[in-house]
Amino acid sequence: MMRESMRSLSILIIAGVCGCLPQAGETEAAEVRFTSVPDMFNWNISNPQPGWEETIDWFLDRLQEEGPDFMLNAGDIMDARWWDDEEQVRKNTEVYWLGFKKRFDQRQMTLYLAPGDHEYGDDRGVTLGPIARAFGKQFTELMGMPRNGPANHLGRAFSVRQSNLLIISLDTFEDAGIRFTYTVGEEQLAWMERTLARPRPARRRLPRNGHRPRFLSHLGCPRRTRSRCAAGP
Repeated sequence: MMRESMRSLSILIIAGVCGCLPQAGETEAAEVRFTSVPDMFNWNISNPQPGWEETIDWFLDRLQEEGPDFMLNAGDIMDARWWDDEEQVRKNTEVYWLGFKKRFDQRQMTLYLAPGDHEYGDDRGVTLGPIARAFGKQFTELMGMPRNGPANHLGRAFSVRQSNLLIISLDTFEDAGIRFTYTVGEEQLAWMERTLARPRPARRRLPRNGHRPRFLSHLGCPRRTRSRCAAGP
């Protein structure tokens, strides 16, 4: 369990951790407790999954106990190598993704999910523009994430406030037409800057959630080099 501010993004989106952030000047009762569990299954797990339900229940019980306020997930919830056509993407996401979401809904667990490459069909899927686009459409429609982000990443990039905690979740994949690229585009960066510029409580903590952490290191970059910083070396 971690206390006080978190300085490394990778702590939030690579390691499965519990974050515990007491609010400045307030009692321990006001702390915000959450978990971060990327790559939760990374395989096509149905609901129910024969032979594994007891194990899955045990794991979700622990998450709920350690982080009752919410869970961050930086993607790759399933394997999702569904490359045949857009109809296959639609049918399988409705089965597997909705089954995944149902586990949290039944427990009344709050989940903030960022798409990983497997939410676009894995490494091959992102090279197939229509397939990746179908995955993105399904993510927006099925996963129920906040729709307050940029229009071209609706429901896939978003922000959430809880007490003086601001959570920004980015989509580290951009539609380049023939394929999707691994980056954070200008529209997302501009939206994030507007979000950060809004009035906010003092002593804010800022967890950032996204699948590829090196693309999220641009916050310290000058505006003129922001895209290059976001794209990484």
